[in-house]
Amino acid sequence: MAWYAYLAHHEGLQGAADMLRGTRRVTTAMWNENVPAAEQRYWLAANGNNISPAYRAWFVHYASQKANALNYMDDSRNVTVPAAEALYQRPQPQHRQSH
Repeated sequence: MAWYAYLAHHEGLQGAADMLRGTRRVTTAMWNENVPAAEQRYWLAANGNNISPAYRAWFVHYASQKANALNYMDDSRNVTVPAAEALYQRPQPQHRQSH
């Protein structure tokens, strides 16, 4: 729940919904304002040089560190929190069909 709240706080309600659907369109300005310059090349390369999925992958990683519920518990020994990466599935490349 904390991860979803952080997502909505950072992206706004519509942006959060689009992010979860994988339809969030990211502008160059948005990319440069949020993703540290030192990390941009890595995230782009890992996502086919496509800025929107690269932003999504970066954000999921970033938010996983920022909104980790275990950091706010007195005793988290018996608690398992799934990684935020498990909350969505990365878009798969579309394969062209031969006719």
